[in-house]
Amino acid sequence: MEFVKEGQIVLNLSASATRNLTMDNDWVQFSARFGGVSRELHIPISAVVGIFARENGEGMGFAVEKQTDISSPPETDPPKPTKPSLKIVK
Repeated sequence: MEFVKEGQIVLNLSASATRNLTMDNDWVQFSARFGGVSRELHIPISAVVGIFARENGEGMGFAVEKQTDISSPPETDPPKPTKPSLKIVK
């Protein structure tokens, strides 16, 4: 998270800056190098606030939604085992 400033990060998603770039309705995914370290990024589309072309500045911004925790759901205690109940069937 060393490249995140004020909860935001600007990414250059050009073909020369990324590998395996895919965008769909749910995720933006790609490989890139940050400070010489290769990273795999999986960004939920709901976290994207804008997409702009560096060459001409054209693009679009999106409404900023309330941020939600996208981490794994909290683990809950497993249900307590119940005493087995078997019946004799004749």
